[in-house]
Amino acid sequence: MCKNSCSSENIRFCHEELRRVYKRAKDFERSWEIYKTNEDSLRKYAEDMKVVSDEKYRYKQRFDMIDSQLECLGDGLKILDVGACFSSDLAKKYDVCGIDLMPADDMVTKLDFLNP
Repeated sequence: MCKNSCSSENIRFCHEELRRVYKRAKDFERSWEIYKTNEDSLRKYAEDMKVVSDEKYRYKQRFDMIDSQLECLGDGLKILDVGACFSSDLAKKYDVCGIDLMPADDMVTKLDFLNP
């Protein structure tokens, strides 16, 4: 499904592929079932997402923005990170449960959020 090219291009291709599957199936649930069956594609997507996030300075800025918003909510906060791919820096500071179709690391639980 997803082609072997640079990480950001592969991510973009995967998003486009999900839209193409949806246009063909005309049913979101059926599209999702078709899309999530290609584990190689999902694994590559997760790996590429981690690479892109690690490489991009925007990730640090995004973390700082989210962190400042969460601090306003006080202590004892529990966070469900849907589509996590990998364990974020938020998990170092907060009680975070990350879930994803194809986690890129062992700290994220493999789970289809739409069909648990």
